[in-house]
Amino acid sequence: MFCCIILTACCVGSLTGLLVVWGMGAAEPAIRSGAFGYNSVLVAVALGGVFFVLDRASIAYALLATIATAFVFAAASAALEPLGVPALTLPFVLVTWLFLLATRKRSLWTVA
Repeated sequence: MFCCIILTACCVGSLTGLLVVWGMGAAEPAIRSGAFGYNSVLVAVALGGVFFVLDRASIAYALLATIATAFVFAAASAALEPLGVPALTLPFVLVTWLFLLATRKRSLWTVA
């Protein structure tokens, strides 16, 4: 059952990241590189399948986080480009930590 949850989170995270980037009007090479979708997939898996008990609230929260991840990746890439440093998974780490720390429903956290 857990693998089905992770698979679904991966598909939804990738699709969400792709649609947000496409809606932002990003260049085709940036979209084809897959970095936007990759970070969104990681956030969707972390928040939608690992750190929270699966219910409607956690699904909506994970979806919101995957949308935010695409924007954070675009901002991080633009900020780090003059330095010649790629953003890699920095957006995943930032968004996951911010969304974990922002929640007030600590009872949603699963015991690792």
